[in-house]
Amino acid sequence: MIKKLTIIFLMLSPFLLLPVPSVFAFSDDGDVYRLKDVPYGHYAYGAVARLLELGVTKGFPDDTYQGHKPLSRYEGAAFLTKFETAEDKLQAEHEKLLAELRAEVNLLKIPKKENLFSFRGMMDGEVRSGQVGGASNSQFSYRLALDLDQKFDESSGLKIGFDSMDSGFNNAQRDLVRELLAVEGWIKFNGSTLTVSSGPGDVVHLSDPLFPSENGTVYRRLKRGVKLATSYRNTAFGVEYLARSSDPTGLVSEEELSFPLLQNFRGFKVGINPRLFVNGERKAAHFDLTVRAAPTANLRYELLIGAGRLTDFDQGLYFKGELSLWNKLTLIGQKIGGLHRGEGYYPIYDTFSHPLSDGAYELGFRYWHEFNNYYLLLAGDQVGPGSNQIAELTLGNKLSAYSMLELKYRLAGGVIASSIAQLGLKTVF
Repeated sequence: MIKKLTIIFLMLSPFLLLPVPSVFAFSDDGDVYRLKDVPYGHYAYGAVARLLELGVTKGFPDDTYQGHKPLSRYEGAAFLTKFETAEDKLQAEHEKLLAELRAEVNLLKIPKKENLFSFRGMMDGEVRSGQVGGASNSQFSYRLALDLDQKFDESSGLKIGFDSMDSGFNNAQRDLVRELLAVEGWIKFNGSTLTVSSGPGDVVHLSDPLFPSENGTVYRRLKRGVKLATSYRNTAFGVEYLARSSDPTGLVSEEELSFPLLQNFRGFKVGINPRLFVNGERKAAHFDLTVRAAPTANLRYELLIGAGRLTDFDQGLYFKGELSLWNKLTLIGQKIGGLHRGEGYYPIYDTFSHPLSDGAYELGFRYWHEFNNYYLLLAGDQVGPGSNQIAELTLGNKLSAYSMLELKYRLAGGVIASSIAQLGLKTVF
């Protein structure tokens, strides 16, 4: 320690003996000290100012430093003692700040406790007017959807959903357990996920005669089934079992077993999905090949080819293509062979969630645009054979983060020409 103080004393001595005029500094206790004989620009200006800040010296009562005056041993001892005290105080402050910083970092490292329970919902109410030929009528419709999500831990959870769909209006009566409720549970283990679900599957909406373009629209709900999914590097694969029912009692009428596989290459993905169908004594096999790519941020496309028969091969094919531009416009085209699902049925939908039959084709589009608190959605398609068209315009206003007002107009042509105008309020919670 004596050696350290001697070195510090020798370092300070030249600055304490030099002539000066005009330096000032704030001490740690907030006092202001000025030394008029240490001018700005003096080569010892910074060193003297630092001594004032540390409280080693306050100068003489006449606000001078008198750097030319000889330093006695008593004054040197006082300077060194004050310097050592100031250094210890500064070191203690640094250690305190470091301890506080470490505590803050440790708080950031502590994982926030995740809320394992969540409850979400949506309420949609609409006033609508339908017109067919010369007849017209108005209707009030509503839809309530609720989701309860319970995570038991990071590797398991349960979800219960309720959807009123069209129950309660238009003379639609739905069974609570079989049609309105859906349950899904999942568990993760060894990089895999096992999901078990029980739900109504596809529920067909039967519309009022004055809204024929909505007749047959499908509510796509959770299906009954079991799925095991896993992945390894760039490959995802799994096994899925589905049970479908067209019987009002819910009895299984068809079973499907599929083995989806998706390979991620650089810039595109390729998926294959062989499927087996069992319907009583009838059995069938389908095979789907899908290619997805996004060459640029503003361009994405998906191509799907499905084969449903070994005989009459061309009649068993299914083609679908989607092209997305600027994340706003999507163009859709699909063609189903006349015998594609003759021995193994699964649903294929158009742009407006109507099921397409074998032999049908569709050309459709969707356009989405947001500006300020408003959004615009344009959609349309043409379905054949025949010439059935639907065009729909939706203009929405986001009233808040939880509610939006929508004005919608639909025009349908073809076998039955009709129109729908509606004003709705949607609330999420």
